[in-house]
Amino acid sequence: MKCDEQASPVEPGHQFEWAWLLGRWALLTFRKDALAAARRLVEIGETYGVSAANHLVINGLDHDLKPYDRGFRLWPQTERIKAWIMMAELAVGKHDRNNALQKVADASTGLRAFMSDVPAGLWRDRMMPDGTTIEEPAPASSLYHITCAIEEMHRYLARSEECKPALFLDRDGVIIEDTGYVGDFRKIKLLDHIIETILYYREKVSYVFVVTNQSGIGRRYYDEDDYNLVRAKINALLKQAGVSVDDERACPYYEHSSNPLYRRDHDWRKPNPGMIFDLASEWNVKLDESYLIGDKQTDIEAANAAGVEAILLESQHLFEISNRR
Repeated sequence: MKCDEQASPVEPGHQFEWAWLLGRWALLTFRKDALAAARRLVEIGETYGVSAANHLVINGLDHDLKPYDRGFRLWPQTERIKAWIMMAELAVGKHDRNNALQKVADASTGLRAFMSDVPAGLWRDRMMPDGTTIEEPAPASSLYHITCAIEEMHRYLARSEECKPALFLDRDGVIIEDTGYVGDFRKIKLLDHIIETILYYREKVSYVFVVTNQSGIGRRYYDEDDYNLVRAKINALLKQAGVSVDDERACPYYEHSSNPLYRRDHDWRKPNPGMIFDLASEWNVKLDESYLIGDKQTDIEAANAAGVEAILLESQHLFEISNRR
């Protein structure tokens, strides 16, 4: 910003940037209030800070959230990309995740507008409300914003073109103790031999995924951010033990839910194979060489419907079952 320019009271670009930072910090520190704040920042930025004419993030809003500076700069477009990647990571259920990924695509299109009609490797940093380029030197920080956005997209969206097998794991009763509608990250305990099992299958498959019914959300026993903190805690415990999962799908739907958003019998809910198919499509999974470990008959039915080898965990140790195969 030039020294003679007056700053906007609210900058949508910073709303998106702080949302991304808050979301990442919340998952590291298990702060549910920070997740709520991150969602609200994205809501404000998207609702009031994106131009309806060209879908670019504008420079500024007034205190009443009405447009203050209708011009455009490059860096807010990159922060919108990062914020919606975070929202995709936090999304529970097919619709919300697909919506977030579409916003990532929209924001990426917005970023490309600043890289068109310029020599390769260069970009436009600032545009007038009508799209006219403002000719001036671009700050060095623009490269930082571009690089971070590209790195985030690569981290979250990059996939192999080669078809590879995977291990699908149910969560409650397979990875962690099933205490009934697990919604409190402070009560998480990994089951015996889950670490050895993941290590064992890493030698047989390329990916490890989690597919979990979470009707506790639809039943209002806990909410989506409780689920996200449980997921973050499990991932942290697995990381401490030297293993990881590559991706996860959760089905929050319950056909008798009092919340219409969750009141349905969805094709993601096991025994339906929707979560398996969704992961397989995105990650290019070779299903006929893949495995699913579950502790309920619904897990086995989902595996069978997807053409995946099913392993039912009952009273025996998980690693003992796997090691005999």
